[in-house]
Amino acid sequence: MRARRANVVVMKVRMPDLDGIEATGLVAADEDLADVKVLVLTAYGTGESIVETLRGGASGSW
Repeated sequence: MRARRANVVVMKVRMPDLDGIEATGLVAADEDLADVKVLVLTAYGTGESIVETLRGGASGSW
């Protein structure tokens, strides 16, 4: 994200090493990435996972 100067990142919830909810939280907590918007996508969209991604700092969840 830093190298490409991303404005928007599309994040999956289920990833092999780090889930998208946790990764979104890391992006949101990083002051250098404060302008980056995170959109989280999942095929397993339960209400709970959507709320978790938004609490974690996502700009949107689908």
